[in-house]
Amino acid sequence: MASYDVTDSAIKGYALVWQERRYLFKLVVFPLLIKFVCAMTVIANGLEFDFIKQALLMLPSYIADGWVMSHLVRLVYLDQRWPFRPSGHAHNDMAALRDRARGIMGGTIFFTLIEFLKTGYLGIFFALMSPPGTVPGQESATLLSPDTTVSGAAALLALALMVLTIWSVRYLWLYIPAAAGFSGRDYLRQVGGLIGSIRLLGAWMICAVPLLFSFIFAMNLFLSPFLTPQGFPPALDFLVNGMRVIVSMIAGLITTAGMACVIRSMFEVNKTRA
Repeated sequence: MASYDVTDSAIKGYALVWQERRYLFKLVVFPLLIKFVCAMTVIANGLEFDFIKQALLMLPSYIADGWVMSHLVRLVYLDQRWPFRPSGHAHNDMAALRDRARGIMGGTIFFTLIEFLKTGYLGIFFALMSPPGTVPGQESATLLSPDTTVSGAAALLALALMVLTIWSVRYLWLYIPAAAGFSGRDYLRQVGGLIGSIRLLGAWMICAVPLLFSFIFAMNLFLSPFLTPQGFPPALDFLVNGMRVIVSMIAGLITTAGMACVIRSMFEVNKTRA
């Protein structure tokens, strides 16, 4: 597989989101409201670790997010913006609308399926990794206890799951070729094997980790004085959850833009060296 600059391509995601911030703000307003309502419903019902019910409640949010990310992919690859502006030529406009609708629908469907599978995988992971007698949310404390022993089978299972997770990273971005209108099979072929997935994982970390760590640091710095054993006061808890939803949307925009640039660079380099 030909080499391509992961870092430079991923950083372009930050630049693009900043340059298009006004357009993206207009694009995400309603989907962000849907995401917030769904997230608050999950939290209010205590379903953070009930992954099946969580996925069902978050379905409208997944669809709305997929719609946003698909439009962003079309912007990166085809410089297309929402809403569609007709040129005045009916035949050409209908063909353009059909092509755009096919891409947006395909990207949204793939994004929604990927989010469902991610949630299901997390449920399976927690179920397999949870020691007997624990409840969801207590795994970390139990595993870090000095009295906890880890069997060889559990260690091998954890290692196998880690390798499988890294290898499967490539599938997280299948909505990008679907939205852009090119073959997902060609995309998987270009990525290659495990090394290709590792490079994509590195690109994702460049896009997402700085923002997420900055958010966590800011929350700990400014809100820790208000934290009680019962959690945050209701009004502040509402604000924190709202900020989490906003940061999650921003992280999704940056990672989608960055990964779209990485995949485009990957195709361009491999085409040049073919």
